[in-house]
Amino acid sequence: MHKILLILILLPFFSTAQIKSASNKTIPLLESITSDTINGTCKAIVFEYDQLKRVSRISVKEISIKKESESVETLIKLQNFLYQQNEPLPIASHIYNYDYGDIRFNKVRDGNGKSQQLQYFLLKNGKRIGDSTIYQKYKQLIKGAKFDDQEAEKRIASFVQTDSTVVRDLDLIIFRQKKYPSKHISNDSFVINKEHNIDFESSELEYGDRFYPRVYFTFTKYDQAINPLQQLNIAPLVSNEKITLSFGSEQMKQIGKCIDGFGTEFNWHYLNQNNPMNLHFERGETESPFEDIIQLSYSYNQDHQPTYCKTLVKKIFKNDNDRLAGTYKKSFTFRYKK
Repeated sequence: MHKILLILILLPFFSTAQIKSASNKTIPLLESITSDTINGTCKAIVFEYDQLKRVSRISVKEISIKKESESVETLIKLQNFLYQQNEPLPIASHIYNYDYGDIRFNKVRDGNGKSQQLQYFLLKNGKRIGDSTIYQKYKQLIKGAKFDDQEAEKRIASFVQTDSTVVRDLDLIIFRQKKYPSKHISNDSFVINKEHNIDFESSELEYGDRFYPRVYFTFTKYDQAINPLQQLNIAPLVSNEKITLSFGSEQMKQIGKCIDGFGTEFNWHYLNQNNPMNLHFERGETESPFEDIIQLSYSYNQDHQPTYCKTLVKKIFKNDNDRLAGTYKKSFTFRYKK
């Protein structure tokens, strides 16, 4: 009888200890996202952290597997985050673009696409209200190269985030400390649902009175698992940004004749609470006659994070009764720090 009473007395303490243990468990941080290997080549996004577990660097690489298991890495994009002392949020982001693999811009930017930009986040009362960015183009981008203030272009963007929207407008150019309206204006906007996921995303670039390119994503379904990007310390500050891997049309299984110079892309957003399962991806009517319908399915680990993602992309002609032009089948592996 005394043993039974002792167990009943101690039971609440055991339960509390278990709850505390579960709540204090550290969920591992994302280490990399890697695509499947086709014709000996894959793409990888690698995340690096400092001693405070803050994101210090994100690299986008193309990896070619050679004979005898040797591999050659080609750096596509490098993003470094700069901090002040032990502050949790970065003050700036330094991006090196070695090759514009982003299929939305490969017809707008320079052919070699080599440039870098230094972006300072503008804050007010602890919230981001915009950013000030210096753009510098290089014929041969050298790691660590310094900016030439005479050649660099300085631009200012506004940033507004509410419970239902995120809008970033880049429209001012600075020359010798004076602000002027830019000849081209870029706008990125997101519509957020009650589950803190993106319902709609648009990206537009205006040259004078022309819009080019326009890109629209419509999300129709999410899972209930953890989005690993949303866990990162930078997520609250870069809620308008995303991680992108794009693939050319040579990896598409064509059905009949199809000329598609844009390929397709896969995006992971920092803002989302969960992981997308169904979405539509289309461009402006003057840029592409195709629409991508993307379906995604995931495997998860014990922490309810995605570890493997299978995708199916159906590329259809929008103005031809949604006729199927071709399909992509891609898979991605998510790895986490131990």
